[in-house]
Amino acid sequence: MSTRPRRASETSSSALQSSIVPASVLERAELELWRDNIDGALELLTQAHAQAPDPRYAARVEEIRSWLRHLDSREAYAAVYEAFYRRIKGRFDWKRLERDGHRFPSMQVTAIEVSATNVGLARRMNRFRNVTFEHGLIEDVIGQTPPGSFDLIYSFAVLEHVRDLEITIAALLRVLRPGGRFCFVVPMNELIAVGPVPAFEPSDGVAGHVRVFTEAGLRRRFGHLPEFALTKVPGRWRAERYPATIKPLEFGAFFVAVSAR
Repeated sequence: MSTRPRRASETSSSALQSSIVPASVLERAELELWRDNIDGALELLTQAHAQAPDPRYAARVEEIRSWLRHLDSREAYAAVYEAFYRRIKGRFDWKRLERDGHRFPSMQVTAIEVSATNVGLARRMNRFRNVTFEHGLIEDVIGQTPPGSFDLIYSFAVLEHVRDLEITIAALLRVLRPGGRFCFVVPMNELIAVGPVPAFEPSDGVAGHVRVFTEAGLRRRFGHLPEFALTKVPGRWRAERYPATIKPLEFGAFFVAVSAR
């Protein structure tokens, strides 16, 4: 079993330095968890415990880390998402996928998916010879592909989930042809507390979003690549998913595009 991969910690300055912030370390950590900033929450609690040992800090750290057990191995990661998609497989809008599938018949499209359930459904409904579906982790499937095989790679709401961001990004950039384009969409969750922040609990005890993305962090990581572009795409605030004491500063998605060297 592999060790847990490192993930970049990015504590939002806008969330923590606002004029309205939670008073306690625990509440500040909970706000970071609602933002999907798991490493930021762990850092806050760990530092606070080192300065003033408190069993509540240590207990919360252990609980948060338990949500990340699926990152310990490829098998555990795949099993979690297989179980998830088995539960929700009836909710997909297959008619929309069918409408979109025929729009670019001259392209050869390869889709990669970690869930065998999703791959099976996609293969059964696929009516287009130019589209194929591969089952596995991105880095494993792409690792068997010759360098420079793709003109375009598109990732939508994936990079916040992957086990190791750097391994995934390196694998994707390796198979882009020189000048090829890598485009991806990740969540934009800049939140603020306007009152007491209740404890965050992930669905089924598993943290699906294992990292947060910020504009500054995306620019640091990808801004040096050719033709870097970042666009903020405002989204509809989903108040039903958050406590009434949490409000959005910026909510939606980041669209990022870069070219291969």
